[in-house]
Amino acid sequence: MRKPREDVFELISNMSPAEKRYFKGHYGTKKNQLVVLFDFLNKMSNYDEQIIKTHFKNSKISKNLKVYKVQLLDLILKSLVSYNSKRDPRSKVRIELEEVDILLGKKMLKLAARKLDRLHQICEDNELTLESISLLAREMRIMVQEPQLYNNSTLIDSPKIDQIVAKLESYRLAMQLNRFLYKAHLSAGKDLESVFEDLEMFLNANEAILDSLQSPRLLRVKNDILARLHRRMGREAESLKYYETNFKAMEKRSLSVEQSAYNYMVYGSNYIGSLINLHRMEEALVLISELKSYAETKSNLGWTVLYPYYYKMQLHYRLEQHEELDQEYALTDKKFGDFLANNVPATYCTQLLLSAHRFRTGRLAESGQHLEIAKGLLPALPYDWKVAECGIRMIVLFESEDYDNLDLALKQSLSLFSKQNVPEVLTEWIKETFRIMNLPVQDRKRAAALLPLPIAHPLPGRFSDYLFNDIAGRWRASMAFGQSMIA
Repeated sequence: MRKPREDVFELISNMSPAEKRYFKGHYGTKKNQLVVLFDFLNKMSNYDEQIIKTHFKNSKISKNLKVYKVQLLDLILKSLVSYNSKRDPRSKVRIELEEVDILLGKKMLKLAARKLDRLHQICEDNELTLESISLLAREMRIMVQEPQLYNNSTLIDSPKIDQIVAKLESYRLAMQLNRFLYKAHLSAGKDLESVFEDLEMFLNANEAILDSLQSPRLLRVKNDILARLHRRMGREAESLKYYETNFKAMEKRSLSVEQSAYNYMVYGSNYIGSLINLHRMEEALVLISELKSYAETKSNLGWTVLYPYYYKMQLHYRLEQHEELDQEYALTDKKFGDFLANNVPATYCTQLLLSAHRFRTGRLAESGQHLEIAKGLLPALPYDWKVAECGIRMIVLFESEDYDNLDLALKQSLSLFSKQNVPEVLTEWIKETFRIMNLPVQDRKRAAALLPLPIAHPLPGRFSDYLFNDIAGRWRASMAFGQSMIA
């Protein structure tokens, strides 16, 4: 039997509280059946079509649920487009380009040209490369019919063609650079060294083009990729240099522009992560305070507003400041509870951190509870996010002597990793752990002490992998002496 589509339920689950209020306020009335269905789906924790039909058994919704779901999905998407057009520069440009096309069709070229001038400024402020190419193409259409609007330029002598070519070249280079990042994401050990060598060759071959384009965005893309690669290869000091360069570059830009403010938070957080990894905790604390203060003065920073709070928890974790970590989480939850609940990656990372922290402080039951929350978020995340959760879960289950569930977790992990490009060292670690589970109970812990650390090279370079290695290392060391995990 074909499984009912859950698209509209998933979309509602991923909407922020503000987006839901906007939808109710602008697109619904109390008597509207679509809004009634929206409210019911919004209260559900898991999608169950039979429950929906039973609840609405005396209404048209039950008989025509498929149609109502399609209509509700369309209406929500329209609402989100409208909501984001007031906040997202890219969305704003796309919508106004439709207005420009209507004006061009009506031969109202002067008004269209004025709109394009204004949109150019938005694209420049927010570094919207593809959108700016679309603007230039429309200006060339106007130029053919009304050259006087552009100082009597023609397509032969207009600089706009050169501008389009330059922007396309910039976009091509950025995409090629990101390809190296993707390759690195799937590599480890010698393969990772090979990716880095190929990147250096590419940068040397295109050095003249990169310099001629003078694109701040392209330079930041290059620095970001170099920083990530160095981090993957265990060269945190080199990674720090590139993250610092990007952060300093954003400080010089006009932070009144929304996209610049967003990037400022992203690059600042990357910089903090490197400082923490290099144990430069005082510098990290200063920068965390700066980002927190800055975020208080801005709106629409998206999930980046959580970064300084999350890194503050990381810092407390590294320093084993247990009470301070609990306090910081309580502050974060109180201040951003709704926002955090609607951001899957941020919630996952926070729950994983809390699980590791509870485990280190001997609170195994609480650790397991946080893992359950993290596990529930995994379907919405790529496979590499699952690695740390699987590893920590197995260690917690082993320490809790919950061998039945550990056996199941091992089988699930092997099934998951066999379908993905996971470094062999991790797969072998899981297989060896599986072998240990077949030993007599009294021999298990001593055999576990001989296991190597599961991740020789951090997979995506996320803090979750540090958590995995940290707990696995403590677990292995304590097992060697037959002691409990917490020393």
